Amino acid sequence: DTLDSAARILAVVDIYEALTADRPYRAGMPSHRALQIIHEEGPARLCADVVAALETSVRDERVGGP
Repeated sequence: DTLDSAARILAVVDIYEALTADRPYRAGMPSHRALQIIHEEGPARLCADVVAALETSVRDERVGGP
């Protein structure tokens, strides 16, 4: 509740990027799995509106959206 909107967005995007990016010790996860983890781990910690916006963005990207 104490974070401003920019910090809330950065928190969600940082987690998503960390899960989907290739690392020296593991391959990046597919976006659907990363979103699943965010949903499982994030409800008490992450802004639901930002998570929903990320999901919309990822979905639009997959289907060649705007």
